[in-house]
Amino acid sequence: VDALAGSADFDKDGYLTGSELGTYIQKRTAEDWKGELTPQYGKLQDPNLNKGDFVFKIGKSATQFFKASTATANSDLAAQAWEVVKDSTNPKILEEYIRMFPTAPQRNLAKLKMMTLESPPPVHSPEDRVTAQVLSGEAAKKKLFRDNECVGCDLKDINMKGLYLGKADLRGANLMRADLRAVDLTEANLTNAIILGANTVGAKFCKTTMPDGSINNRDCEKGDQASPKVGVVLSGEAAKKRLLDTKECAHCNLDKVDLREADLRGVDLRNVSLTKAYLWKANLEGANLEGANLKYTNLELANLEGTNLKNTSLENARLVETKLTRANLLNANISNIQTFKTEFCETIMPDGSIKNSYCPKGSYQSYTEPDPNVVLSGEEAKKKILKTKECVGCDLQEVVLRGVNLTEA
Repeated sequence: VDALAGSADFDKDGYLTGSELGTYIQKRTAEDWKGELTPQYGKLQDPNLNKGDFVFKIGKSATQFFKASTATANSDLAAQAWEVVKDSTNPKILEEYIRMFPTAPQRNLAKLKMMTLESPPPVHSPEDRVTAQVLSGEAAKKKLFRDNECVGCDLKDINMKGLYLGKADLRGANLMRADLRAVDLTEANLTNAIILGANTVGAKFCKTTMPDGSINNRDCEKGDQASPKVGVVLSGEAAKKRLLDTKECAHCNLDKVDLREADLRGVDLRNVSLTKAYLWKANLEGANLEGANLKYTNLELANLEGTNLKNTSLENARLVETKLTRANLLNANISNIQTFKTEFCETIMPDGSIKNSYCPKGSYQSYTEPDPNVVLSGEEAKKKILKTKECVGCDLQEVVLRGVNLTEA
């Protein structure tokens, strides 16, 4: 093979003659066998057969032939090796196969096999470590309020009365003996959750995935199953009638509608417009008002306990003596709101902080001091440093403080 690859082409003309091949073989054999073998070559002593010479074209074509032969041999070897390792459960053996045969067709199969054998990646960052731990108690409750999700959390014995938990992800959560009275669990996911001993009196189950994977539609209203035609926006008295009849009027226009003392517990009012609406003494416990427009709305003496008010606009709204216990105001606009004796207790404010400025006497929050071990961060830390010129140990990463005077801070 070496001779045909060009080693025997002594004059380097790209052609190998029979004489050159004989000379090369004679010389190499004598060297390799230390003189014990000396092959001979020559022409037949026959005037009809001793003319001319054999000529082989070498160079590119021969090299290609040699490479093709080598590739075929490697492919066969890779296939044989794969038969040996394909049933292995040791990732290192599969890694070695991929290293040895990087171009083998079976390398992707080896990678897939490794993915099925590898255990989850180790936790590296502090945030990952927190996630990897099982949240419990008030920390778990806070996460549920903030993210509407607490997979695998321990919420045993936690009071969540009247909360809106629509579409909440509570897979694998421990809700043993939890107070779930009047909680809206519409489209919530309770797969593999533990609800033994939980108080679900008055709770709403609609399109709710239960621990065994079944779907609970016990409390579905007509409004949960049939929506208005696309493009039709109900407004005025028609919208009010639909709301009171079905407890649902998502995307409706309820501007200036009189809903005083209305029983609107657990209603779905996502993205509605309630500008200048009259909701004096209305009961909106556990309602979903995410994205609603509540500018100049009168909510005096209204019950908004456990109400979802994420991303709402409450500019200039009247919240005098309004009950906001466990309400969620994350990212809401509360500029120029009117407050007096407004009940903030376990209330999630727009910046994500928890406000307990007016908890009912005797409640846990009414005598609980702030946890000194909690590290302030983000906008909450910024607010503290601007107000007190002090924020020892705070996390101010990525906080914008452009133009702020921090002399002596």
